[in-house]
This record gives sequence, C-alpha cells and structure tokens, in this order.
Amino acid sequence: MLFALQLVKKAGQVEGGLPPALRQKMMVNVACDFGIGLIPLVGDFINVLYKCNSRNFVLLEKYLVEKYEKERPDTHVPLQKAQETV
Repeated sequence: MLFALQLVKKAGQVEGGLPPALRQKMMVNVACDFGIGLIPLVGDFINVLYKCNSRNFVLLEKYLVEKYEKERPDTHVPLQKAQETV
C-alpha cells in the first residue's frame, strides 16, 4: 500500500498537478487494493488480478496524453504530403 501511495504522490508532482477528480480515482484504486488485501490468502490473489498500480498508471497516462495533446501545436503531416516531398 505504501508503494501505491508513493506513486500517487509522485504523480501529483507533474507540472500543474493532478486534477482533483483524477487524484480521487487513483486514491479509490489504492483504497480498494488495501481493502481487498485485508482478506487472508484470497485477497492476495484478487490483488494480483486487480492491479491497482497498473490502473493508476493508465489513468495518469491518459491524463498526460490529453493534457499535452492540447498544448502541443498540430505537427501532424498527412502521409500523402510526406511521400510527395521525398
């Protein structure tokens, strides 16, 4: 659980911070991971399938891609134009 909390803390250090809704989703994942982990033996197996850190990584990745796609100027060159210049 500490590792999962450290990942959320580190993710919050991105430029501009995390939106509260995203941070809340990540913390819910950590809380579910912790709650499921309290169940002896079965909880360990379920935690392997739940993959809290992987879920949080995907949430963070989607957020960052959306954020920087908006900030980045359109540099897309259509394939046909690129082939014509060669």
